Amino acid sequence: MLAAAGLMRQSDRRGRGTRALASPVQRPSRVLVVDDSAVVRDLMAQVLEHAGLAVSVASGGGDALTEFSSRRPDIVLLDIDMPGIDGFEVLRRIRDVDGTVPVVMLSLRSSPADRHRAELLGASAYFTKAEFQETTLVDTLRRLIGPS
Repeated sequence: MLAAAGLMRQSDRRGRGTRALASPVQRPSRVLVVDDSAVVRDLMAQVLEHAGLAVSVASGGGDALTEFSSRRPDIVLLDIDMPGIDGFEVLRRIRDVDGTVPVVMLSLRSSPADRHRAELLGASAYFTKAEFQETTLVDTLRRLIGPS
């Protein structure tokens, strides 16, 4: 897992650590993690918090839409297979109200058809849980969020 202390040491070695401390304090980017599995939600929250992101979680599609409406995140990390409102429908509804917020799919589904459907609905990126690598995910989220 990403270790905050390790990241700080890497930053200091590259000469960026002191500049980062001198810059004005900015709010961390907000990520909404949506997954019906408590284990996955907790793991994603831990990884993203260690990366310096502010994390909120939702356990299903309905909760995700409520959270999205009340506290617009900078990016959404979204599972597909959930009871009730699935991730494809959540993505469609998010796109109906906001076409700019990045939505990253993180699913067990790995078929080209599912990837294509997510792309057609406006997903910004697609990862399978079987291929999950935290550094790749965090780098992708940071790239999609852009400069803070």
